[in-house]
Amino acid sequence: VVHNFEQVYWGRKPDYSYEKGALEGSSVLRFGNLFDRLTLNIAYHDLHHLNSSIPCYNLKRCYEEAGDLLESYEIGFFEALSCYGWKLYDEKAQKMVTFAAARARSEMVNAPAA
Repeated sequence: VVHNFEQVYWGRKPDYSYEKGALEGSSVLRFGNLFDRLTLNIAYHDLHHLNSSIPCYNLKRCYEEAGDLLESYEIGFFEALSCYGWKLYDEKAQKMVTFAAARARSEMVNAPAA
């Protein structure tokens, strides 16, 4: 879920930015304190990508202290359920799409001219 949300960042070199990929290519899961404790703050996975030397028990604190410096996309529990459908990245639309949407687009593009 942390990497499968509709407006995820995805890029190619030379335009790809490590920092942007770390922070905009991952989301923050807002599932509550119990989830954070049980998963050792995996909900703050974007910070782990940015700096893997931050211990898991400090990820949430670092995220909160950074405040507005981080513009992470936050996902709640019910939105996370819908994220399982996003499987492919559509480079033209710059967003994640489902297999069905990609198939429909492919059929539309490859349809014979009338």
